[in-house]
This record gives sequence, C-alpha cells and structure tokens, in this order.
Amino acid sequence: MITQSEYETFRDNINALIQEYREKFSVPMITDSKEYEATYRKRLLGMSMELRSTIDHASSIAINEFGRPSLLDAKEKAFIILVKEIMKLSNRRMAYELPAVWN
Repeated sequence: MITQSEYETFRDNINALIQEYREKFSVPMITDSKEYEATYRKRLLGMSMELRSTIDHASSIAINEFGRPSLLDAKEKAFIILVKEIMKLSNRRMAYELPAVWN
C-alpha cells in the first residue's frame, strides 16, 4: 500500500520523465505543406534507392518455381511484396491498386 504523498511524488516524477522523453525523441511535426511534400519526396527517393538494391538481391537468390509458369518474374514479385509492406496495405487493397501502378 502506498500513501498519497508517495503517489504524488511518483506522478510528478513520471510526468517529468515523459516530458523529457518527448523533448529528446519526438519528431517535429511539419505544418507547412510544401515543406512536408519536399521531406516526403526525399524519403521516397531514399526508399526507392534502397528498394532497388533489395529487389536486385531478392531476385538474385530466387529459385525457379515448380508448377504453372508465373506471369511475373522474380523482380516484379519482390517489388509488389515490398511496396505492399512499406505502404502497409492489405492484400486486397494492394490487389485493387496493382493495375493502376503496374500499367
């Protein structure tokens, strides 16, 4: 059982720790839409460069499949799966968006 004064001390300390954490580790929110778009474009460029190297690596270690021939090659499959995961899309949403992106 803790006393009221012990609880208040804990509460004050935890609030101070939360505030310190927010100051050190929070990402500043960008409210200017032009700055946000520029930052987003930079991040997408970096992601696309990383994605290309990941796709090249993934397709180089892909093995031939058995059964019915696939309509997509290994690079295309890797691209679809990685984009789905990066954009946090469900399988259904990715299947819906795929014709627009792929054509």
